[in-house]
Formats: sequence, structure tokens, C-alpha cells
Amino acid sequence: MNSAHAWQKEECTLTERYQLIFTCEHGGNQIPEPYSSYFAGHEEELQSHLGYDAGALELAKKLAKEFHAPFIHSTISRLLIDLNRSITHPDIFSFITRDISSAERFKILHTYYYPQRQQVESTIHKLVESQKPALHIGVHSFTPILNKSTRKADIGILYSPRRPLEKQFCHMWKSVLETMYPSWTIRRNYPYLGVADGFSSHLREIFSAKQYVGIELEINQKHVLDQSSQWKQVQKGIVESLKKTLSEF
Repeated sequence: MNSAHAWQKEECTLTERYQLIFTCEHGGNQIPEPYSSYFAGHEEELQSHLGYDAGALELAKKLAKEFHAPFIHSTISRLLIDLNRSITHPDIFSFITRDISSAERFKILHTYYYPQRQQVESTIHKLVESQKPALHIGVHSFTPILNKSTRKADIGILYSPRRPLEKQFCHMWKSVLETMYPSWTIRRNYPYLGVADGFSSHLREIFSAKQYVGIELEINQKHVLDQSSQWKQVQKGIVESLKKTLSEF
């Protein structure tokens, strides 16, 4: 299997009420060799937030290990294809790849996009067979400044307000984080809406609210890029706060 598009599966963790699964759709900025020529001159974009979610893979791996949960991820750059977009979204292919031949786009879809999604769907199907809901946490990070506007949050927790369990879980996790780390700014459905086009929205169409709780965790990249003890503290805080939330939820 291409190391740039690897999946890791571990034994599922059983909480009192839920079974966890972690994913990371934007874990890296690798471009497979057959497509490298398309990215000549785009090295800066690949290293930026356009290319991948800095820090997301490191945090997601830590969470999956800590909770002994299934973990499915990709390190292929979102500039090749965005695994968090629906098949009909205009930005599923980036400004670099949207104009390549239909045959090449078809190959990319069937090599990188569909296998990742099918792996997640299959894993969730197996989890919900136990009659306990799957709690899916997709790990992402966001650029501190977008279009000259500073994002005003350290951590964002995304969910669908129309799903009571998701709403309840995110309210509780936010409260736990604010109690444990009062200096952090925690926001719900920020910097994006939890019902926007994304993998969790797609999964909600497949699984009922009783089967599936879809959460997206967004970390401000200012902590990742700082490369100080603060980033380690943020990772520890996410792990510890999630443990506490799960114990009370």
C-alpha cells in the first residue's frame, strides 16, 4: 500500500455508551509521483494550510493510541483531492487538479478518495452492529489567519445542531475544556459549521442519529507552528478533556 495513503486499524475502544473511531482526512501534503509534475511551482501552497492540516495527524494518532480506537487517515495532500468534500463539491479537486483529464481524475478518485471513505463507512458499520453508537471524531486544524482576518478560537468543535447527541456531547466537551483550561477560547461550530459539506455530513446521511455521533475537532495551527511546550499541552488537554467528557456523557 502506498505509504502516503496508509490506514491504521486497531481494536475498538468501548466506552460506557459509545465506540470511538478517529479519522484524519488532511494528515499530510504528499503528492504521489505520477502527479508530481502538476505541482511544480506549487511547493509553497503544499507547505501551507492549503496543502494539509498541520498537526492534525500527530494529534489524531495520539488520540487513537490513547483510546485504543480505530484510526483511518491519509497523508495525500488535499490539493490532489480533498477527502473531506462530497463528490459533487466544486472544490473536491483543487485549482491545480480540476483541469486535468477526466481519466486522471477518475483514477485519483478510485485510488485515494473512494477507498478511504469506504474504509471508514465499513468500520462504522461494524461498530454499530454492537448496538452502541459510533462516536466519530475527525481531527483537523485551521490556519490562524484567513483572508487577513484572525480566527478567534484555540479549539473548535463542530457538530450538527439537529442531532441531540452531537449537540449534548459538544456542549459537555466545551464545558470540560473551559473548566480545565480557562485561558483557552473554545467555540462550537467554528471556524466552520458542522453541517457544512464534509465527511461527517455524508455519514449522517448513511447512519441514523442513534447509530452515529459525528464530531469534527479543529485546532488552531498557531499552537502547532509555535513548536513550543504549548503544542504538547494542547495535545494533552484534548486527551484529558475527552477522557473526562466520555466518563460523564
